[in-house]
Amino acid sequence: MRKAAVLDPDFAPGRFYLTFALVQAGELADALVQAKHTLELSASHPAGLSAMTLVHAAAGRKAAARKEIERMEHLSMKRHVAPYFIALAYAALGETVKTFEWLERAFVERSGWLWYVKNDPVFDALRSDPRLSSLVQRVDPSPGSAEKS
Repeated sequence: MRKAAVLDPDFAPGRFYLTFALVQAGELADALVQAKHTLELSASHPAGLSAMTLVHAAAGRKAAARKEIERMEHLSMKRHVAPYFIALAYAALGETVKTFEWLERAFVERSGWLWYVKNDPVFDALRSDPRLSSLVQRVDPSPGSAEKS
């Protein structure tokens, strides 16, 4: 992702995924820079807002993270916002009830983003929750899909 950012500094998806990787690596200062750049490139795209929420939550800035969630929810009243991005944000804050509420909305909507729920580290704290196993099974009903997660 760092190479992608160098090769094409204006490639918002690359910045988005780089933000997530940096948060996982604990490089929060750089993650914040990348999240801000993502927002600049994508003009309040829900993915950028979700990335910003993830950075704030990882840094313990819960009020700032909630503000980004409010922005996403407000935006969702004006245009489509993939519920998966809002679920990611709530998961980053550890708000399980809201996380599953938005994941269910994503399922009802048949969001393609749900394919990531099996492996997305933001949901790692929920791996033992039977609701996540159930969702994974409903997204990928192939035999053994719940065990793969």
